[in-house]
Amino acid sequence: KKSVTHLFSKYNVDLNLKNFTSSTLDLSIQKVSNDNYLKVFDNNLINMKLKPASKSNLQSSLILNLGNENFSLDGGMKIYENLQETINSDRYQYVFPYYNFTKNINPLNIGTLRFESKGDNILDNTNNMKSKVINDLSFKTNNLIFEELGIKNNFNISVQVHEADLSSSAAMKKLSDAAGDYNILFNNAGDIPAGDIEEVSDDAIRKGFDLKVFGYITLSREFIFKRKGRGGVIVNIIGNSGENWDAAYFAGSTGNAALMSFTKALGGRSLNDGLRIVGVNPGPVATDRMLKIMRRKAIDILGEESRWEELYDHYPGKRPATVKEVADLCAFLASPLAGYITGTIVTIDGGISARGSVI
Repeated sequence: KKSVTHLFSKYNVDLNLKNFTSSTLDLSIQKVSNDNYLKVFDNNLINMKLKPASKSNLQSSLILNLGNENFSLDGGMKIYENLQETINSDRYQYVFPYYNFTKNINPLNIGTLRFESKGDNILDNTNNMKSKVINDLSFKTNNLIFEELGIKNNFNISVQVHEADLSSSAAMKKLSDAAGDYNILFNNAGDIPAGDIEEVSDDAIRKGFDLKVFGYITLSREFIFKRKGRGGVIVNIIGNSGENWDAAYFAGSTGNAALMSFTKALGGRSLNDGLRIVGVNPGPVATDRMLKIMRRKAIDILGEESRWEELYDHYPGKRPATVKEVADLCAFLASPLAGYITGTIVTIDGGISARGSVI
């Protein structure tokens, strides 16, 4: 005689690991011998604490939980079984591994900085694998009390990171949808290769243009769809090679010149729709991106890649711009202080474009 059975089990063990205020391992198993078991024997299982929440779905998992005063982490694997699915490859969904990580930081005792990260690999629907990582950063200030002015100040700031390959228009649109209803767009990307026309291939140029040129255009279009008539600002961070042409960086000069024209063309009329569109042309800025270009120039000019720092002797003030200087300009242009500035490009390069190339 054929029998029908079930196995519902939960097991928790305290690992007592050093340096953790909590460290546990949780094991959960849900298994039945017949797809209709939960429906047929529902009344018999009514008082069972381990009874599955659904009559058609089972969940088994192995989860590690770690925590202390500053962070918490849980991760492991989960298996979901759909009892209504007859095709075995579509019956199961595997989440392996997955994690949730949270860390609190208290910078300079002025507030709490909270970092959250979660990710997983999900395998389902006939071996369809999807991977996802989401990082969030939020900052909450302590109460700042100015007794003489009678002002109590407290800010909540939330930052969400969307990790994605943005080399296609579809990916750009997906990013815009995921970001929700935002009212300021900073377009900032750089992947256009350095080198003269004999060195740089068409494929390399197309790859760089897909990310930067078409990326700016696609995200700007999506932004305009959302914010037309409602107000908003687009700041296109471009690059002074669009106005300071360089044969050794001809692809960058071409792409940046196109984005300058794009910004002026749209920004010239955008205020009629309540939008401002401006551009920023940084010159050399102390970033990893700049280091790559300087090494290339050192080979062309000095014959040795390792001598790239000598090229700064020719720059205004013998230095590049700092990241903060560029960020401050972008913040100003995006703010109400620049409420009547649109359709223009602001260059921040120490005067390099005005005098011509310095190297």
